[in-house]
Amino acid sequence: MTADVLYPSRSGEIYLVLHSVRHNWAYFSEMDSHEALVFKQYDSNVNGVARFTPHSAFDLPNIPLDAPLRESIEVRCLVTYG
Repeated sequence: MTADVLYPSRSGEIYLVLHSVRHNWAYFSEMDSHEALVFKQYDSNVNGVARFTPHSAFDLPNIPLDAPLRESIEVRCLVTYG
């Protein structure tokens, strides 16, 4: 499902995810600071491989108040093949 995003100087479009029993969920509970996840966000090729990769985050229940805070960084890269 798509939604328009309007900014003062530009507009865009984002995809919203609706629940499906076909979704596969993965949870990486013990990642270390030297590990990373890479998501392919979009593929223009329509050959049956995943074209979109939605991802999310959530608060875990029962986390101690003195637990270290989660750290995250996002980097975007455009890869093209000619």
